[in-house]
Amino acid sequence: MFSKISVRGGALRAYGGVARRPTGVMGVQSQLRCLSLAAAPIQARPQLQELQKLRPITQSSMFATKATKEPKEPKEPKARTPKADTAKGENAQKAQKPITKTQKLIQARQHMKDLKATALQPPARLPSTARHLCLSSIMNELNKASGSRSERLKAAHVKYSELTSSELEQYKAQAAENKIASEAAYQSFIESHTPQQILEANKARSELSNLTKGNWQPLKDHRRPKAPVSPFFIYFAEQRASAGPAAGTTQADFAKAVAAEYKSLPAWKKEVGPPRDT
Repeated sequence: MFSKISVRGGALRAYGGVARRPTGVMGVQSQLRCLSLAAAPIQARPQLQELQKLRPITQSSMFATKATKEPKEPKEPKARTPKADTAKGENAQKAQKPITKTQKLIQARQHMKDLKATALQPPARLPSTARHLCLSSIMNELNKASGSRSERLKAAHVKYSELTSSELEQYKAQAAENKIASEAAYQSFIESHTPQQILEANKARSELSNLTKGNWQPLKDHRRPKAPVSPFFIYFAEQRASAGPAAGTTQADFAKAVAAEYKSLPAWKKEVGPPRDT
């Protein structure tokens, strides 16, 4: 065994132990510490503090620090192209479910209901002829009797044929009053709506006449401006009133002859119309 003697604070201390090989930085520091204690025991603490200060410097130099990365600028979002939007819209349309037969039937019924609401319903007209008025009044009396409608209608015609002249005149006078009252009610109904509403109603009535078998005659509006008469129509009316078709000539042949004569006229006569013969 080896023994070491060191002087610290005026006292002798003996250290014994197996000799160890100093390794690395720690071995060098222990040797330097022993030498400094033997040479100048008073300055032992300051030298030890300096060595301790050097230790982190020596260790810090043994490792490399990572470089700090600069923050990256945020990327601007890409603008959507119209092609992408249209593609999405087409895909959404393709994704829609097809309409079922029940849904089509519901839509058709709703469309028919809307058309009837737009078509408007004028007031019912009263019987305007003596025959119509007589038959309607007789049918109302026979409705309480037994029998089919055809049988009651035959009986009404028989009673109408048996009417006296005075009774027939009464029916004619009543029919004339009904006609005046019906015309007044119809005009009041037309004037209660705007011309645009009457125009839309006639469009709906035209469509309903193609879809159903009902009586959807167009409404007559006296406020609607009439289309101007063409010069050819004026010329044709004058030729028909003055000469008319020749003997043995049909109306179609007369119209063709007048049309050929009108085409041969100069342009200024077609615009203002041909002069009348005096």
